[in-house]
Amino acid sequence: MDYATMAQTATTMLVTLWATPGVANVALGVTANGVYDLVKRVFTGKSVPAAVLEQTKTDPKNTRNQEDLKREIVRMLEDDKAFGEELAKLMPAQAMQAYNVTQRQKVGDNAVGVQNVSGKVTIQR
Repeated sequence: MDYATMAQTATTMLVTLWATPGVANVALGVTANGVYDLVKRVFTGKSVPAAVLEQTKTDPKNTRNQEDLKREIVRMLEDDKAFGEELAKLMPAQAMQAYNVTQRQKVGDNAVGVQNVSGKVTIQR
C-alpha cells in the first residue's frame, strides 16, 4: 500500500471514529483506536503534527483538517519506516487477517450463533 493510500485510510478511520459517537462497527472502532494511539505516539513531541491531530480530533468533519492530517501522516511515513510498518498492520486488510476471531455464543436450546469479528475482542461472562 502506498503512503498516500495508507494515510487516506488512516484519516478516514480516525474521522469516522471521532465524527460518529458510538461507532456501530466494533472492529472499526477497535482498529481506529489503535491507529489513533499509534499516530498520537508518533506525533508526540512534534508541534505541527500534534496540533494537526488535535485539531482534526476536535473538528473531524472539517475537510481542511482532514487534508492536513493526511499530509502529516504521509510526511511521517516518509520519515519513519517503523511507523509505516506498524500502521500497515492496522490497515483493514491486514487487521482482518491479524485479528480474525470466530465468536460462538449459545443463543437458545442447543443452538449456537457464530459470528466473525475483527479487532481485539474481550468477552466477559
